[in-house]
Amino acid sequence: MKSFKVVKITLLTLSLIFFLSCSKEEVIPSDNRIVGEWTIYSYTDSNDIVKIWADIYDGNVSLTPEFSCLSLTLSVSEKLATETFVNVDESTRDSSSPKCLNPKLNIFTWLIDPATDLYTFEKGIQYTTQLVTFSNNDNRMTLINQLSGETRVWDRIVAETSSE
Repeated sequence: MKSFKVVKITLLTLSLIFFLSCSKEEVIPSDNRIVGEWTIYSYTDSNDIVKIWADIYDGNVSLTPEFSCLSLTLSVSEKLATETFVNVDESTRDSSSPKCLNPKLNIFTWLIDPATDLYTFEKGIQYTTQLVTFSNNDNRMTLINQLSGETRVWDRIVAETSSE
């Protein structure tokens, strides 16, 4: 009977802690220049060779038109970063209407450390720390992985405005 009371008290305490912690507001990152829609410009491969995405895309599409669905984009909101990669379905390449695979999504929460200006992207128990720099009036973003040294350069997708 005594152990049943201990279990009840423990469950009640854990429930209260959970519900009280849910009501806390999250801190919005102080640097919102990263928020927006981005498309890949370049990246480094495993041999530290810079690959320009447009060259890869144009080369693949000129050889095999169904690669026109190939894309790598990044969408960043105030709390989440979603990387979307779309590739061609290799099993349909020889058919009359090749298809694209469903987008592969990597969704991360992110925050910036104001003391170091390093960004942390977290997905479950995986996390990466990135040095993020901006250029071209904040329309080009360079992310350097602080562990692997991998570099990705992203260009902001700017919405087109009509000239009417």
